[in-house]
Amino acid sequence: MGLRGPLLVLALVLPGAAFAQHRQSPPDPSQVPDALRLKGDPASTAELGGARAAPAPARGVDKSVTWFGACCRTCLDARAQNPAGPTPKPPPLAFGQPRDVAAAWLERLSGCKPHFFHLPATTLACALPESNAADLSAEEAARLRVWFPDLPATPQKLTAHQAAHVWADRLVALDAAIADLLDLDDEGRLKVKAGPYGPVAYERGEVVVFADPKAARAFDEYLFGPDVWSGAGGVFTDRPTTSLALGELSPAMRRRRFAFAAASTRLRAVSRMERGVAPWMRVGLAHFFEHRAAPSDAKTDDAASGSLPPDFSLTTETKPPPDRALFVRETIHAGVAPRFDALALSTEEGLSTRSRLCAWGVTRFLIGLDRAKYAALWRRLAAAQPGAPREKAFAEAVKETYGVDVPTLDNAWRVWAVSK
Repeated sequence: MGLRGPLLVLALVLPGAAFAQHRQSPPDPSQVPDALRLKGDPASTAELGGARAAPAPARGVDKSVTWFGACCRTCLDARAQNPAGPTPKPPPLAFGQPRDVAAAWLERLSGCKPHFFHLPATTLACALPESNAADLSAEEAARLRVWFPDLPATPQKLTAHQAAHVWADRLVALDAAIADLLDLDDEGRLKVKAGPYGPVAYERGEVVVFADPKAARAFDEYLFGPDVWSGAGGVFTDRPTTSLALGELSPAMRRRRFAFAAASTRLRAVSRMERGVAPWMRVGLAHFFEHRAAPSDAKTDDAASGSLPPDFSLTTETKPPPDRALFVRETIHAGVAPRFDALALSTEEGLSTRSRLCAWGVTRFLIGLDRAKYAALWRRLAAAQPGAPREKAFAEAVKETYGVDVPTLDNAWRVWAVSK
């Protein structure tokens, strides 16, 4: 064996030893400024999207439906949607191919005819069979009945087309919530000053929903290679692209998985030139929208949502924790929560389960503390000069936005997280 055995032992022991030497001291409540004191968790129940919500679809005297801000390709073809309404023009390409070619490809993968929806910044393709209507809310049923007047008062089953409309409505609501929270402009972009360092957004993102996990896996491997983790997608033909499979998930978990995938795509498009907006901020915000997507009274298991990649770190659990808030508290109590400088330097692929969930915890704290300042933090980071160290850009943005240094903010969110 030569030196291979001893070196292997060292490789296993040294990371743990080095890790133990950097355990942090407990958070100190006495060092939290009044402006950074947050009680409870207002971010989880906050209403978002009301200021940006698109008007509900409406049926006109000519029997066609006007849907503000979005269009259904199937309904346009069947003349069920008013083509002259204020809807985005359907792009000619989808997933790097002419739309008809992409539709045939998705149908071969899934065995289901896909239905395409086009929002101003996102294309949604749903390749689903008929499904039950167990989680359809009264408001969603009312909006769906505009398109399908014969829908029963209490529907038990939805056709593939009807189910696709439900997911499209949920995407419209999610896009509005993201625009509301980040205070995006009318074109869905961050409000930053024009100039040589202004961020450049992707033209649009693309999301495809399958029922069969095998179809989603084949889609991801074709676009991104065999080693990709499919949870948050990537960039294909200059468009953020994500797939997800609903499989046999519960209704609450379906909502959560969809919210995470769609939010990941939208946020990746917003922060194309990431500059100071490190991946942990996008990931943390996607997890925030995922966690609030399920009804508050739903019985959910955080490990079942499918939004956390496999984590083979020597210092963390290999399975997603069933209770994320408890996991974050225990991580802080153990003194092993990542610091902001470490988060800033991490790539998206380098974020462990611990880092992702602490990013989610920080995001909840900052949104609950002050939504306007959270949006300002994104804008300042997005406008950072290219090539500037991310940890330095974050420190400067925190000082400008919150009036404190990074260690003070770090201590404040930890105090809040362990006190919940």
